[in-house]
Amino acid sequence: MQTGAMRYLEIDNDLRHIVLEDQFEALYQPIMALPSCRIQMAESIIRWNHPRYGVLEQNDFIQTAEEVGMVNAVGQWSIQQAMDLVRLWQPAALGEHANEQEPIQIGIHFMSRKVIEGACRHWPDHVQALALPAHTLMLEISESALLGARPEEIAALQSFSDAGSWICINDFSGGFSTLCAINQYRIGYLKIGPAYLSGQTTGSNNRVIAEALIALAHKLGIKVIATGVETDEQRCWLLETGCDYAQGTLIAPPMPKPDFLRFVQAAGQKTAS
Repeated sequence: MQTGAMRYLEIDNDLRHIVLEDQFEALYQPIMALPSCRIQMAESIIRWNHPRYGVLEQNDFIQTAEEVGMVNAVGQWSIQQAMDLVRLWQPAALGEHANEQEPIQIGIHFMSRKVIEGACRHWPDHVQALALPAHTLMLEISESALLGARPEEIAALQSFSDAGSWICINDFSGGFSTLCAINQYRIGYLKIGPAYLSGQTTGSNNRVIAEALIALAHKLGIKVIATGVETDEQRCWLLETGCDYAQGTLIAPPMPKPDFLRFVQAAGQKTAS
């Protein structure tokens, strides 16, 4: 317990004095369209390369960042990194063979309510100031956070969606309350988790539920992203169910910006040939 308390205090102190560019890193995981195999989307993942504790994932430090008043700065840093990637990504992805009707999009998953009610409402303005379409940006939010949103968070999400940016619901379960909430916002995408990929045999409960969720989303005009895709068998099964996108180690792991741009360019050349 004492070791945990010391670690918390050190992280707290380090966050108060950190220069984000020196220790924070943004990784990007490609999201592949089915069945075209094009890469037009990615999820932004931030991590902290701590000098003593090594790599810290977002859930290791985000609560402390809220407490020390750094969470909006971290959020702003992540959006700046993502938009810088998009500006570099466009020439690589929109070559002569690419379908320009498919917008490039970056999903940012932030676990902080303070970011939702604070900085995120201004993110579409930041995107448009860079002469990028508002739909370039997608805010990923958990189903529980959406359902438990306070009035100020609801107002921020409404402002975000009214500006033309998309919202993606993570780990969608198809609950009635979530379906009601969908009507309030610009929900463009739903993510279904790897639990639905664990039993691809005909008639399995996972398959039946996944097919029902995908069909329901499509009826609402919403596209579905399957996460945790690790095998070609899973990819083929998702094609059969009509899933729109796949994300997981089968496509590629999260990677730094230069590696991501090389991956996208190589993938574009492969699909064009």
